[in-house]
Parts: sequence; C-alpha cells; structure tokens
Amino acid sequence: MATYRDMGIVLKARGLRGDDRQYVVFTELHGKISLLAKGTRKIGSKMSPHMGAFGVVDLMVAKGRQMDRLAGANLNLSFRQVSASLERTAIAQSLLLAVDSMTRWELSEPRIFELLLEFMTVMDNEGDTYDQRPIFNAAMIKLFDVLGFGLEIDVCVGCRQPIGFDGNALNVLRGGIECRKCRSGPTPGIMGDTVKVLRFLRRERLSQVGLLRLTDQVRDQVAFIIDVLITSNLEARFDPLQYMSSVRF
Repeated sequence: MATYRDMGIVLKARGLRGDDRQYVVFTELHGKISLLAKGTRKIGSKMSPHMGAFGVVDLMVAKGRQMDRLAGANLNLSFRQVSASLERTAIAQSLLLAVDSMTRWELSEPRIFELLLEFMTVMDNEGDTYDQRPIFNAAMIKLFDVLGFGLEIDVCVGCRQPIGFDGNALNVLRGGIECRKCRSGPTPGIMGDTVKVLRFLRRERLSQVGLLRLTDQVRDQVAFIIDVLITSNLEARFDPLQYMSSVRF
C-alpha cells in the first residue's frame, strides 16, 4: 500500500462505528484530505492525542481505494494557549469550519496552510489584553482573497474611481464597495473608517492586527461584512455560520 508524509492541521473529526474516527485535515502539500483513523476512539489509542489537539501534525498517510488511512501521527507543534481559552477555541474553530466549507478536496493550496499556521500561531501568542476578533476577521479576508472571493475595497465597483470617505455602500452582488454616485438600491452603508480597517486587515500581517482598537460601530460593520461574505460564498453555509453565531465573540 502506497504511503506519503505531509504536515497538516485538523479541521474537524467525527466518530464512526466501532472505535474509528474520520479526520478532515488541511495539509501543506495535498490540500484538504479525509482520513480514516482505525481504533482512535479507544482509550489507549496512541494517535488520538496527536490528532485531538489544536496543532500541526506530522502525518503518515496510506492510500486506500475508497478512503485514505491514517498510518501515523506525531504532534509537531501544539497551540496550548488556544486550547486553554474558551474564547480562543471558539474563534479558532470558526476559522477551521470556514476553511473546511470553502475548500475543495485534494486541491493543493499552500497559501491556505500558511494562513492557518499564521493564524493559530498568532492566536496562541497574543496576550489576553489583545482583541482577538479582528484577527479572525483579517484571516477570513485573506482566505477570501486566496479563494478569489475577495471584495473590491480600493475603488468603486461601478465607476472604478477611488472611494471617498463618506456615502459608500456594500454591494455583494457586484463584489465590493460602491461610491456615493454609483450606490444602487437599499444596499447597506459602509463608513469610511470601516473601509480603512478592511484595507488594514487585508494588508498587514495577523500579528499586527491584534493591536487594533476599534469602535463598536466599526467592529460591528466589519463582522457584518464577514458574515455576508460567508453566507454568499459557502455551499454548506449553515454549519460555520451557525457555529459562529452561537459563540458570537
């Protein structure tokens, strides 16, 4: 049976009949894969602790006819601070669910793996005084960009002119921000400060995003835009959106 090795981050897991589990993992070289892990629900399973924590796992995968099997797992990097905090766990799980819902099987995309690694590293290292919600929003904006769903926030999607500070609106169907002159119908208004924050979240490293101090109004508008993008781009949209709504951070 052919085998290969790769580094991966577990997106989700579910129990199967007997003592088995199915893991969905986003890997560095092979994209999103599904793995059958025999016996990992047993108390004495050696691989289960390596796959059950937030971390980067060194995987050995055995190719199968119907489903690949997990032949070996070693936790290479553990994000213990994420696991120890309910808020960080909720934020991290929200991004993992979004990546699972928005990506295709076995399509290599190293940029998404690097984004997940950067996100989990920053979430693990940030102190409790930092606002971690903008980090999630920034990661989602970067994920949308990689997948080709990114919003146009530099120029108006109508006239292609630079966006002014006031009178702008979000038009998801047109894929971005409309200026005052091109604004059509009952589209939701977007403040100039919100546009500036969206540009910052897109441009800067995630480690810089936690330093942001946002007003409640700007924070709510950014969160609203992320929710709208998720809703309009996910095929299995209810799972991550329902989860994020239930643990609204």
